Amino acid sequence: MRFSLATPEDSKKILSNAIKAKIYLTTGVVEIFEKHQDLLGKVDINLVEVETNQENKQEKFTFIVHDALVIVSNKGLNSEIISETGVYIFAKRVLEVTSNFTVENISLEDFSKKVELKLTKLEGKKQYLLEPTISNLDFEKTKTDIIILEDELNFEKRVIAILKQLRS
Repeated sequence: MRFSLATPEDSKKILSNAIKAKIYLTTGVVEIFEKHQDLLGKVDINLVEVETNQENKQEKFTFIVHDALVIVSNKGLNSEIISETGVYIFAKRVLEVTSNFTVENISLEDFSKKVELKLTKLEGKKQYLLEPTISNLDFEKTKTDIIILEDELNFEKRVIAILKQLRS
């Protein structure tokens, strides 16, 4: 089975010898094996687990995904001719969880501090909107910045919750 994980930034993770993928969809948890039925779904709980068999050694990969869709196909995409099941996940952002429960080589504690700094930045931007001398252009740009920051923070808070759950 082939597993592919892609983001808009063109970062792509491809695992060619996947034996199982566990994905948490809006409708429930699905475990995907070779010859799984075709499927299209939205990843809801932000967690994807993949097991591979490389040179008779099993490895498990865990990814936390942001706003992701999953496609399972036995026919491939873009008229590819493949003889194996393909699992394709397209996400806004992807973080790989390492065996010691870090993301982006950052510990949970440091990741939490990074989120706190972003929260402070968000509060500063919200206060800036209240200034009476702000121009219309600055107002619109700041509102956009706030929306983006809130989206990132919601995902990063979810990452912290998932990491704490995985640790226990």
